[in-house]
Amino acid sequence: MTDNRGRMTYAERRAARQDRLDSRVDRLRAEATSQFKRSDAAIEGIPFGQPILVGHHSEKGHRRALARSRAAMDKSVTATRAADHVAAINPSTAVLVTDADGPEILRARLAKAEERQAAFKAINALVRKNDRTGLAAMGFSEAAITTLFTPQWGERGPIGIPAYELTNNNANIRRMRARLADLERARRLEYRERTVGDVRVVEDPDAMRIRLHFPGKPSPAVIAKLKQHGFRWAPSERAWQRQLNAAGRMGADLVLGFLATAGG
Repeated sequence: MTDNRGRMTYAERRAARQDRLDSRVDRLRAEATSQFKRSDAAIEGIPFGQPILVGHHSEKGHRRALARSRAAMDKSVTATRAADHVAAINPSTAVLVTDADGPEILRARLAKAEERQAAFKAINALVRKNDRTGLAAMGFSEAAITTLFTPQWGERGPIGIPAYELTNNNANIRRMRARLADLERARRLEYRERTVGDVRVVEDPDAMRIRLHFPGKPSPAVIAKLKQHGFRWAPSERAWQRQLNAAGRMGADLVLGFLATAGG
């Protein structure tokens, strides 16, 4: 959906960014799997627990194999950590609720991912049965079918759609379902405002933020308590804020309770 001037809406831009993040996670996890298999393959010919035979003609080859294995494993770990970091980025939960078409965009992306998962499973079922005719009926070319039956990374036998692609896509499905539930809960929230002592507490469902407005700069002890409970200073709002959810409300109550006993 675009606006009346043909531009993407804010929700669509956020959804597009999430798609790019998802693709990056998939690439990183594929790289991690590839490097892990290379690490394993580098020492495949060495019996488990075999020590380096110093002075033996096999010493140099053994050391080279171990070095290749360690290097590949380091790359696998690095890619896995990078994938976990990117997967933790969530650019749309707090903002899609401000666009009427936000949940609809997410539902469409979820449906596409679910269709992809069903197709992956159907493809692999056909590969296991060696049903090339069935794959052709699904629209695969001869070259694509050959690729589906070509082992990768030293695998024995046909692989079809690699397991990591099904795992990653299924993880995206779970993530989108959870975010859609969050969005739908958020849309049922109402703007609330209350005052506790000298602090104005605002729950803003449009921005999905809970804010604490102080009459002046809090004491260092209060600032430390705010940061401890996930609040960050937002200059544009002139308030300390964090995400509006159960944990955010609890954090606000703990800060306000600290104020009641310690002042600040």
